[in-house]
This record gives sequence, C-alpha cells and structure tokens, in this order.
Amino acid sequence: QEQSRFLQNPPKYEDYQEYLTAIPYQVSDPRKAIGHLEKAFELDPSFYAPVFMMFSLKRQIVNILAQDSLMSFMQSRQDDFTRYEKTRFEEIKALRAHNWLKFAQLSEKRYEMDNSDLSAITSAITAFNMANYPQKSLHLIDDFDLRFLANEMQEISWISTNQSYPNFSLGNYKKVDEIARAYTLPKFPDAMAVMQLMSLAALDKREEMNTYFQKYKEEQVYNTVGRPTPAYEITIILCSYLALMEDQSYLEAYVKELENILVGQ
Repeated sequence: QEQSRFLQNPPKYEDYQEYLTAIPYQVSDPRKAIGHLEKAFELDPSFYAPVFMMFSLKRQIVNILAQDSLMSFMQSRQDDFTRYEKTRFEEIKALRAHNWLKFAQLSEKRYEMDNSDLSAITSAITAFNMANYPQKSLHLIDDFDLRFLANEMQEISWISTNQSYPNFSLGNYKKVDEIARAYTLPKFPDAMAVMQLMSLAALDKREEMNTYFQKYKEEQVYNTVGRPTPAYEITIILCSYLALMEDQSYLEAYVKELENILVGQ
C-alpha cells in the first residue's frame, strides 16, 4: 500500500535512467547531477525522487533561491507524497529550521522504512551528533549493515568519521586515535583528522600530535564529498580547541603553524 502510487504509475524508463545517471555525479560534479535530475523530472513530473535529490545538491552548492523554489513546489505536491516522501519533506523542513534533534528523529524514521538507505542513516547519525546524542549515533552505526556500503567506500569512509565524533564527545580519546590509525582508504577525512589531533591533545601526547599534524598538513585531508581541505582550516579548529584547553604553550605552537601556513599561501 505504501508503494501503491509507484506500482500503479511507475516512473518512465527514460526518466529513471536519467535519475540513475545523476547518482554517481552527486559528489564529483553536483551541477552535472542536477542537469540529469532536471531532465528526469521534465520526463515524469509525478516521480519525486529527483526533486528530493535536487534539493540536497542545491543546498550543497548554496543555491538559496533554488532551494526556496523547490520547497514551494514540494509544499504544493505533498498531498501526493507517499509516507516515505512525507517523512523526507518534514526532515528537510527540520533541517532548514536547524532543529537537529527533530531532523535526526525523522532521518531515523526514514532509515527504519528502508535499512539500505545510506542517505537516511548518514543524516540520522550526523544530526544526533549535532544534537549531542552521541550514544544514539553509535547505536545506529552498530545497527547499520555494512554490506550496503559496498559501492560507497572506495576512496573515503563516512562511517569512520561518524564513529570518531561521538567517541570524542564521550571522552573516548584513545578509541578516536585507534579509529584514525586503522583507516586505510586513499582519502583521509578532515573531520577525523581533527578529532584525532584533539584527542591526542586531550591525552597530552604532544609528540604524536605534532607527527600527525605534519602528516595531514603535507599529505592532504578531504571533506565529506572528497574534495581537499586547506590545511589552515583544520589548524584553525585545532587552535580553537587548544584555546579552550587553556594550554598556552600548545596554543602558541599551533598559532605559529597557522601563521606559517597562511603566509605560505
């Protein structure tokens, strides 16, 4: 019954092919992905999956006017949505309101409808971290079937980063360091690098902290979509954390590192 609308009126073959073509470009070329999604929607305006994906991509490239336009369109069509689509729409509204807990709960609800939905589990874990529910994030990570990641963990792993953040929040600094040291994929996540460096600072392992800092500065780290993160960005976050620790010698050393990086650029 939940899928009856799709069973009675499935998307056209050409439409679905355009939608599938867009998926691999979400990270590497979001504008190209949007082009395929727009074409998919033109071919079949009753198939809403391209619209939801378009919203995420337009948010990624910070196109505010396009986001507002899509929100108005979805508002006008919500009576036609399936239960899953209605949950997704409510989730988007919570995201735009920066209501992280509600966003997390709705993402989790969407994940419960489809345990293979990578976007739902990723959103739920990230939002529970943002809402300061680290134990909930770890529970969802443990619950997720990693077989669904077969085609997603070729170069960079979102799951390692999402394990690092709640463990750091819980004060499990050694665990954060272990997760980082065990990472083997080609692109090292910037957030995990920061969590490891802050954990080493909390453990007062200055020499190891500096070794890894130099490594990440020289070898490059990457954001969630696989693009290089400038070294000054992770250094600024690290300096902020060291300032909170009120350790003047630590802070002075890395402020000097930051100055050198900025002068070099």
